[in-house]
Amino acid sequence: MKFKILSLTLILFFIIFSPVISYCEIDTDQKETLAQIIQEISRSINTEKYDNIFKLLSEDMKPELKKAIEDALIGKKMKIEMEISSFEEMEDSKIKVYCNYSAKGLNWSVSGFSNFFTFKDNKTSFELVDTDFHTMGAGKAKTFIFIMLGVFAVVFLPMIGFWIFMFMDLMKNDLPDNNNKTLWVIILIGLNFAGAIIYFFMIKTKRNK
Repeated sequence: MKFKILSLTLILFFIIFSPVISYCEIDTDQKETLAQIIQEISRSINTEKYDNIFKLLSEDMKPELKKAIEDALIGKKMKIEMEISSFEEMEDSKIKVYCNYSAKGLNWSVSGFSNFFTFKDNKTSFELVDTDFHTMGAGKAKTFIFIMLGVFAVVFLPMIGFWIFMFMDLMKNDLPDNNNKTLWVIILIGLNFAGAIIYFFMIKTKRNK
């Protein structure tokens, strides 16, 4: 009796939590075909033969996305290198391809970013239904620069300010317990922020007591 209850429980658990839609496993041929398509997309961008990309776009793709892709490519003279990092099975015979890429254009370049392409398998061919690769241009480069400037302002400027404050404190004041000022100058310059922290706890806090 207990075994039957346990078996029914396991069956119900499997039915409830298993995906409603069955996914087909991505086979080697599909991966090779998609890899060739990604290479063709790269070549088309690098040679400015964008018609090869537009032919891949699905009729089901949102019109605004098609327009965004056209605006991001035509006349931009980009060069790109893409490498597939992984594949993801999706519903409705769709496969999502994740890529790492580096790209450059006029007065900008980016690297270390990733993008994706969602293809629908029509058995005889693949068509592109969704992507974010059109966002990899100068806009992303500017966004990256602003992010790095923000990180610098939030993280490094306070660190630099703290180091300058500690160095000025060292220069203006006598050191307790006959500490060697020259040695502390070397420590602050050699260890930078770490040296400033050591100075703060070993010298400044002791002097303020």
